[in-house]
Amino acid sequence: MIPETKQVQLSQIVFDEAIYPRKGGHDPALVQKYAECIANIEAAGKYIAIATDNTLLDGKHRWLAYRTANKDEPGIEIPAFVYDVHDTHAKLALAVELNSAHGYQLTISDKKAAAISLYNYGYQQETIAKMLSVGLTKVNAWLSDVLKAKKDDENRQIWDMWLACYTETEIGEAVGLVQTTVRDRLKVLAKKFSGTFSLKHLFQEEGWTRPLYNVWSFAKKTNAGEPPDNSKSPQSPGQHNHWDMWGHPFIRIKLTIINLIIIRIIIVNLMAPKQATWLHESAVIILLRWRA
Repeated sequence: MIPETKQVQLSQIVFDEAIYPRKGGHDPALVQKYAECIANIEAAGKYIAIATDNTLLDGKHRWLAYRTANKDEPGIEIPAFVYDVHDTHAKLALAVELNSAHGYQLTISDKKAAAISLYNYGYQQETIAKMLSVGLTKVNAWLSDVLKAKKDDENRQIWDMWLACYTETEIGEAVGLVQTTVRDRLKVLAKKFSGTFSLKHLFQEEGWTRPLYNVWSFAKKTNAGEPPDNSKSPQSPGQHNHWDMWGHPFIRIKLTIINLIIIRIIIVNLMAPKQATWLHESAVIILLRWRA
């Protein structure tokens, strides 16, 4: 980005610590040194850099030197490079790039803080490495905690959405990952929760093939009034077959006699209610004896 050189009123320049990459304060001795040779600095064209809203981007020590040398003239105008940037993240990125390109290098802690801030604004690791003039491995090391936290958040969202029956494609669109990455993450998460989960639920276990079978099952037809043939049905030890039990001859005789007694009680109640009392008592005794 090519800046425009302008005369700017010194008192209008604003220092914003949030977007300025140097966090360790300033060197008073260096400020004093610059204040004594400010004319030579201007002659060399080493102007301070500001954004269109007069936010300082580069040259904090020179800006302080101007203020030191012009305590009695706060309204003085000074030359400055004006960059056409407006958004906070754009001003931060440009400030990092300018402060890394010349002058005193940023400290390791300053570069790490800048890398984290730029990543949170959406910049990729490769771009951050170029801005800070460092290797990609170094940037990834600075961002290791941030990247781990981000991956944990993604995994939590992936797992929650999968349990809510979203497809891998839908999950990928929500999280910002491709479908194959979502599938790989689900495999890892399935192993993580192996105590309560199986890969069979994903239909991704090794050797799995889609089964082919008829889901409809019909009982075999039997002749009317005949019990089904359960002779081949597996039974646990001590378990009686329902139809075999009630088909026993002795049980059938008992049922027939009980039915006749019940019919007799009903007839007597209808035809001779006064004679029903002794019959009730006799029937109860008979039923109890037969039940035993």
